[in-house]
Amino acid sequence: MIYKCKFVFNEKYVVSTTNNFIIPYLLNQTNKNKNVVSFSSVGFCFGTWVVAKTAAAAAAAAVMKEDNDKDEEKKQQQQLWKCGVGMHPAFTLEQIHGGSEISLAKQIPGSFPYLLMPAGNDSNAIKIAINIYVDVDVGEGEGGGGGGEKETNDVNCVQIMAKARNVSQQEVSMEFPTMKHGWMTRGDPLADEDIHKAQILALQKCVEFLGKHHPVV
Repeated sequence: MIYKCKFVFNEKYVVSTTNNFIIPYLLNQTNKNKNVVSFSSVGFCFGTWVVAKTAAAAAAAAVMKEDNDKDEEKKQQQQLWKCGVGMHPAFTLEQIHGGSEISLAKQIPGSFPYLLMPAGNDSNAIKIAINIYVDVDVGEGEGGGGGGEKETNDVNCVQIMAKARNVSQQEVSMEFPTMKHGWMTRGDPLADEDIHKAQILALQKCVEFLGKHHPVV
């Protein structure tokens, strides 16, 4: 898997496939008027890295556009991406390409709202610095008392992404502390009620986030 991530499904492959195949195909299937088409992405594990790199590439394309007004295609690609959600993120994949979780977070533009949903055993770098979470058995109502908080001194991706967007860290990361990495895609909701509740809550928050930052017209 690591070999494929580094030499096959790497940044060049991900960005070129997205820009040269996926986007043109979707545009062709949806609407001939490219100005009214836009996309958001939901990634799981490796997919969260893909979403981050795609957003970063779109931002880089926008910078190139400023230097070359004739490059209309790159401008359109940047405008297409509205927001993203990443469940049990794998920002650590950036390390095999010579970077880090922090360097990846710095590439994500402030114009791209991105909500991370790390599991309890995921990296502290993708959790909020004062980690406030909601007990899935109680919810967010008054008097629930099921939440909690803990402090971490790690250098933090969430702080970087929140500052870029000028929002609170709670707008960037929502931890599921009792879950393990892969719980959304590999967890069995029929065998484990906690996984079932966490999956439902995560999907609800995902839909809310997409609806807020990429409303259907």
